[in-house]
Amino acid sequence: MIARSFTRAAAAAPTRTVAAPAATAAFSSLPRMTKVVCTLGPSTETKEKVGELVDAGMAVARLNFSHVHPSDYSEPLEKLRLVRGASGMHHALGRSGGAVPPNLRAVLVDTKGPEIRTGKLQGGVDVAEIVDGSVVTLTFDDVVDDKVEETGVRLHVDYPSLAATVQVGGLVLLDDGLIALEVTGIDHASKSVATVARNSGPIKARKGVNLPGAVLDLPALTDKDKADLKWAVQEGADYVAASFIRSAANVRSCIAHLERCCDEHEVNGIRPLRPLVISKIESEEGVDNFDEILEESDGIMVARGDLGVEIPFEKVFAAQKLMVSILSRAPSRTPSRVPSHTPSHVSSRRSSRVPSRTSSRTSSRTPSRTYSRTPRGEQMQRSRQASDRRDSDARLNDAPA
Repeated sequence: MIARSFTRAAAAAPTRTVAAPAATAAFSSLPRMTKVVCTLGPSTETKEKVGELVDAGMAVARLNFSHVHPSDYSEPLEKLRLVRGASGMHHALGRSGGAVPPNLRAVLVDTKGPEIRTGKLQGGVDVAEIVDGSVVTLTFDDVVDDKVEETGVRLHVDYPSLAATVQVGGLVLLDDGLIALEVTGIDHASKSVATVARNSGPIKARKGVNLPGAVLDLPALTDKDKADLKWAVQEGADYVAASFIRSAANVRSCIAHLERCCDEHEVNGIRPLRPLVISKIESEEGVDNFDEILEESDGIMVARGDLGVEIPFEKVFAAQKLMVSILSRAPSRTPSRVPSHTPSHVSSRRSSRVPSRTSSRTSSRTPSRTYSRTPRGEQMQRSRQASDRRDSDARLNDAPA
């Protein structure tokens, strides 16, 4: 990845080769193609801790915006300032001071993204108990005033297209897959879905809902995401991790919004650099559409935790290996401008689409690459078949003679 936190004066700074001191031996020993992304949390939001992360080899600082409210950006702003104020490699190499910033670590803003959640429970209770085999009705209607019934549970789900999305026999997963519901009936008139619980467990309000294998009718960006992306452009973030990317259209929507934000923050003909978009693959739909997502993205993040809810967890590793192998074969794109002071240890598969400050929306786009490969569905099917064959062989070997 490319760190782009620099001033116009620093962009023209000449480069020179300096032998790394012993203090940076741990950093220099890291594989050149491996970058360390650190999430800044409560235990690392001090100047001393951020300095330790930088010394240990942090290349990118991740700011999680899942719990950041658009009315108060003080917390991520303080973390961003800590990262940029920490003494980095320039300081260690004796090149700090003047127009060169003390630290060239990149900053990544990780958006919350669109999601489906349960609403307030029947009777306003804090916790509802779902029993294995019980009937659970999912509806878009408010159920907080409904009486709690012993025959079943009614849950509000904040997804109006639920009835049009699921199919009979499909699964609805609650609370990161802790509770599985099987769809038994769909009432399109009332937009409600009848399900049967496949296991027992408690459920609370505002818990996540996953629909494995379904094509979701959700926007690429929520209002909160748009506000967060505007802040990212305003503060000069280097990367944006776009959550729950499911198609190329989602990526284009994110890039288009960032471009508009860059236009709004143009001052005296100087246009901010657009943060590079890292698409997070977190669903089966994202895996199925990986080809087209890759074509539009500046980078890919495999969110294995969320992906393990959508597809069987034993298949996550095969899907990840498949995506990484495609990324490794994909040709790099030539960046339109790379700052001359960019350290050699900072690189990217696509050190790309770094538009000049005065570039237009269209000029910042690089022609899509073309390369042949087996269609995604066929590859995934082959991977599943190979896994099934291995399981079958293992069972035969373990069987008594």
